[in-house]
Amino acid sequence: MPSKLKARSWHDDAERTEWESYWREARHEGMPLPAFGLEGVREKIGGIDRWQKALAGGNIARIKQFASGVKEWMEDVNDIFENAFRLSFYVTLRKDGMSPKRAAHAARGLMNFERKGYYSSTFNALYMFANASIQTPAKMAEVAKINPRAAFAAAGSIATLGFLASLWARHFSNDDDDGENLWDSQPGWRKRSNIMLPNAKGDGFWGGPLSWGWGIFYVFGQQIEHVVSGTRNVGQAAGEIALTLVDTLNPLGSHADPIATLTPTAAQPFMEILRNKDFTGRPIMPTRFPGMRQPDSQLFFKGVAPEYRVVANVLNRIGLGTQDRPALVSALDISPETLEHFGDFIMGGIGRTFRRGSRAIEKLVNDEAVEANDIPLTRRFVFSPLAGRFRTRYYEHADKVEQAQSDLKRIREREGDRAAAEYKSLHPDLTRPELARKLKASKKAIGSVMDRANTLQGKERRDELAKLEDVYVDFNRFFLEKVKKGRR
Repeated sequence: MPSKLKARSWHDDAERTEWESYWREARHEGMPLPAFGLEGVREKIGGIDRWQKALAGGNIARIKQFASGVKEWMEDVNDIFENAFRLSFYVTLRKDGMSPKRAAHAARGLMNFERKGYYSSTFNALYMFANASIQTPAKMAEVAKINPRAAFAAAGSIATLGFLASLWARHFSNDDDDGENLWDSQPGWRKRSNIMLPNAKGDGFWGGPLSWGWGIFYVFGQQIEHVVSGTRNVGQAAGEIALTLVDTLNPLGSHADPIATLTPTAAQPFMEILRNKDFTGRPIMPTRFPGMRQPDSQLFFKGVAPEYRVVANVLNRIGLGTQDRPALVSALDISPETLEHFGDFIMGGIGRTFRRGSRAIEKLVNDEAVEANDIPLTRRFVFSPLAGRFRTRYYEHADKVEQAQSDLKRIREREGDRAAAEYKSLHPDLTRPELARKLKASKKAIGSVMDRANTLQGKERRDELAKLEDVYVDFNRFFLEKVKKGRR
């Protein structure tokens, strides 16, 4: 084999590269750059081959050897990427003229979340990831101080990327069934934490999590595009940016409910159940409408895991309850959504992965469509429209209409017709009489569906409740035509 085609080892002093020189210099200055990070590709592939051969034996000892090898390999890969980032930062600082000692000090502490103060252990015990949340902005400020020009350029580039990605997503996304653009209909918490681009069909999104800290600038560019496109005003965009800042800089963690934010991590699920709000602000279990008589064990969304439905029914029957009557002991009448919420908190990521896997298997057995959100890991990179989005938008629109109509009535009673006419001129869309009539008719339709559903059980009841979505979509489309499109 010609010598030029031979794999070059990082350990060969005769063919030392520029980056190897920097690597050796950084190690000399005390940077934690282990030698395995420069191990040749052939050695790594050879290691994987050895683990596969070990697995071929089939006995328990060989399987354990394989699992241990894979674990070690994954840890090495993680360390390689982390140290490559440190080394890249070190090389940049050295090329900008910084001394080896100062550059090594800056790069060494770039991702060191082990640094902590006197009370940080106690604080971290109360609020998970508090130390990382405190250090992230501190590291960003340190980088900006070391090289302000590069930091400013990076922030501007990330903001530009956010603007262009939002523009692309809006242009190539389809309209939802109620006429809302799919990109505009994505909840704020999802946009603030992910890079999202429309898929080829325009009916969903691909992407991944935003970088912690530097994602602030991405959201800034994203919100500028929202203002330019007319889908948000300056105040709304500023609110989203402020929420992103809070999510990033708040050591207590991000939560849609301020009371839950102040609650220590261990007690958060109890507070969330009490207020019926998850970290995004969405209801954990369905809201009980007037006239609904079924027990909490029968209140759940379509996507709840089947095992929690079984447990909720068993508990309700132990308390002498039925599908139409709650248990005599109220503590035994629990919604499957409540059980799932606690289960997710206790079992963490492993439990959620198992639950989604079981849900996907159940759908396959029942010949139902399996969505990306049902598949573990995939949901981190594939974003489907959220279930229950039409209901959420319905009540958001309804609240706006009712608030505007209530304000108009109050102003007319207190300040007279002239003041009421002025208010109508400021809010011409939300104060339209036909919008109030449409809302009243939709509420009547919801009541009729609920009355019929209360006389049914099982699949017949679920099929009847599914008709609510048609009511939501009909009103949302009417609202969009009369209000949002009227402003464009």
